[in-house]
Amino acid sequence: MSDAGSTPAASTIFTPNAVQHRPLIFHGTHRLQCRRFGACVGSVRQLSLRLSVPKRHMTADEKPAIKLSNDDTGKWKIELRNFPETVNALGRDVVNAFCRCFVHSDRLTSIISCEYTSELYHGRDSTAYGRDLTSMIWFTIGTLRELALAIRDARAALAKRGWLEPKSEHWTALRKVEERWENDEFFRTKRNVAAFHVNKELIDKGLNELVKDRIVVLAEGQSEKNVDSTVSLGALALFHGLGMSLDDYGAFLTKVTDDHAVVAKAIQTAFLHAAEAAGVL
Repeated sequence: MSDAGSTPAASTIFTPNAVQHRPLIFHGTHRLQCRRFGACVGSVRQLSLRLSVPKRHMTADEKPAIKLSNDDTGKWKIELRNFPETVNALGRDVVNAFCRCFVHSDRLTSIISCEYTSELYHGRDSTAYGRDLTSMIWFTIGTLRELALAIRDARAALAKRGWLEPKSEHWTALRKVEERWENDEFFRTKRNVAAFHVNKELIDKGLNELVKDRIVVLAEGQSEKNVDSTVSLGALALFHGLGMSLDDYGAFLTKVTDDHAVVAKAIQTAFLHAAEAAGVL
């Protein structure tokens, strides 16, 4: 997904500088920095407190707005001022759908971060990186399927209000993702049998292929540490159960990575356009 030594390409459009100069373009990603791959970053309690405790109170008569807030440390936030009225202006169904989109979008960003960190820590040619890359790909597939459902609901909620821009670049991209993972049986089935759910019948198909060989790898690694190894038999059975050639599998993964690359920017742009239509910007 990324080249060693380079940071993953930015896939969002939220930037604090752009908020100050052009309200419809503002982007950024939350980053958890750790000293080593797999290290714990803070406690769950600290994270929960940071997410749940409001930093300031709005006055009741403050107009709904999207504003940039920063401090001397370089940290920044984009705040929805007078959030109750913001929700009323956008519509609860619109906000609900976009919240789900944001959850899945952040998960996709985290998948890239984990893959990139694994490559740096373990090395591109390591057993561990190969295992992590395969796992992240299937996590991506599962997440894209769930994201498609949220995109569908956001599209319907905006269309009901006359705010949908079906021919815009961002909604054209999101519609393709929705169509692929919601309506295309080939892609939808791959998620259903091999992503978050590993289908029993799929594994049986794979085993039927594997028993044609006299020797099959059970596990492999580069040290005695579990993190440096992979139990290969499961992944081999899964791949062979899919019944895809290497070329077909490669083409399938190309579509997965293409969708992964566009969703964050498209979702954020769609939200900002909805906020403008609602008079929040």
